[in-house]
Amino acid sequence: MKKKVPLCLLRLCIVLLAVLLVNTSSLFAMTPQSGGTLRLSMNVDIKSLDPHQIGWQNHEVLRQVFEGILAVDDGFGIIPGLAHKWEVSDDGLAYTFHMRKGVKFHNGKEMTADDVKATLDRLTVSSIKSKFETIARTEVTGPYRVTVTLSKPTATFLINLASPYTVGVMPKEEIERQGDNIQHPVGTGPFAFVEWIPDRHVKLKRFADYWGGEGEATGTGGKKTAYADEVIFRPMTERAVRVSALEAGDLDLVAIPSAERQRLSTNPNLVIAGTGPTFEFWNFWFNCKAGSPFADLNLRKAFAHAVNKQEMLLATTGGTGVVVNSPFPNYSFWYTKAHAPEAGPGYDPALAKAYLKKSAYKGETIKIITSKGYPAMDKQAVMAQAHLKQVGINTELEYHDWSSLFEKYKSGDFDVVSYGYGSHADPDFFYYARMLSTNTFNGWGSPELDRLAEAARSTTDLEKRKALYDQAQQIINAELPLLFTFSEEYFYGYGKKLHGFKPWGAFFLRIWDVWIEK
Repeated sequence: MKKKVPLCLLRLCIVLLAVLLVNTSSLFAMTPQSGGTLRLSMNVDIKSLDPHQIGWQNHEVLRQVFEGILAVDDGFGIIPGLAHKWEVSDDGLAYTFHMRKGVKFHNGKEMTADDVKATLDRLTVSSIKSKFETIARTEVTGPYRVTVTLSKPTATFLINLASPYTVGVMPKEEIERQGDNIQHPVGTGPFAFVEWIPDRHVKLKRFADYWGGEGEATGTGGKKTAYADEVIFRPMTERAVRVSALEAGDLDLVAIPSAERQRLSTNPNLVIAGTGPTFEFWNFWFNCKAGSPFADLNLRKAFAHAVNKQEMLLATTGGTGVVVNSPFPNYSFWYTKAHAPEAGPGYDPALAKAYLKKSAYKGETIKIITSKGYPAMDKQAVMAQAHLKQVGINTELEYHDWSSLFEKYKSGDFDVVSYGYGSHADPDFFYYARMLSTNTFNGWGSPELDRLAEAARSTTDLEKRKALYDQAQQIINAELPLLFTFSEEYFYGYGKKLHGFKPWGAFFLRIWDVWIEK
């Protein structure tokens, strides 16, 4: 006669087995390994080694080299960086930062308050000076303490210091020695600069004396570990070349086009990881200067109603992403009805033709400048050309490398530019830094938007700021200095011997904590 095992005993055995399996798996969990070379690509080459210069690709590299006074977490909340704490006066004018002790620069020198003051002084005259124009004075109030006094309360001061766009602290002596011509950047980050050979590579090395960070790893802050001995960024403008190099094992990590995601996910040697929702958005800027075809609002409206954003999204991403009408996703605190797609111009060829008839357009050829360095930038320009032709607007595409395109954009040397922005932690980064009359590159300006952007800068009340930016977006919806198109989810592909990589919705590359299995 068979004996029955009591049910309670059976359950106990199952629980013990599960615990044993969990503990056993932890025993065999892979330990991160140091060493090796991490091989990465860039869509375009960097333009500068200056951490205080504008340029997306610059920051992809320099973010590994420099650290800021403050940092951000994954949700863009402000957290400690090189300053471990700070205080703000009751009137919102004085900020005192307590800097960490024992942090070394890549030249071996310890960071002190003098370096922080020199960095802040440099920021006020840099290409991003508009973010720091309310700094009245910076004082060293202790060996590791700095006090910054503002001329007026500035809601964005802390987030500007924490920006992932590398507001990096530099050694005072390097600022004095290299001036505005930074050829050998020196920071405090987990990787140190080695060399930049234009059009070939940027090379970094692991910084053995890195202070290590503190706290939970998140965003650009917390504990960080550099595992790779060497990191090489290679400019590869053609996406097909980048993807082929990844598949061949010549690159370790590549940002891949959304359209390639499904095909690459069947490759048994690769891991495909998505960022989730992003703050990236694509757009067209119109040249609104006198004498330009798009100084005519009716022509801008005709363009806006002629293009099919949904088709652009599908053709570019295969459907991952959303059509947009603002620089913020719908889960952002700053998102209002004015930011919704239906608040902006929608696809309507008949309406486009009606606005075209009202305009001064006489059939001349309009140039759309773009770059193959970014797939979405190229694809939306190609599709816009086809859509515009259907309503009677003649265009030609003019291709430039990223550096040339950026210079044309900054100088306003275009009819229309296919462009993109990303990761705006605060609306000020768009409505003030991009849209203020004195800051736009396309000749457009609105005294009312200027007033709203200035008012939003001077209050720390979040709801008041939100209402002001809602009004600013309504002005953009009506006057169309630019046309928002879509936002895509981004994907990375990497080999299965690469570990520790964490994609981020901000689409900022973080190569600390990444290691290569030997």
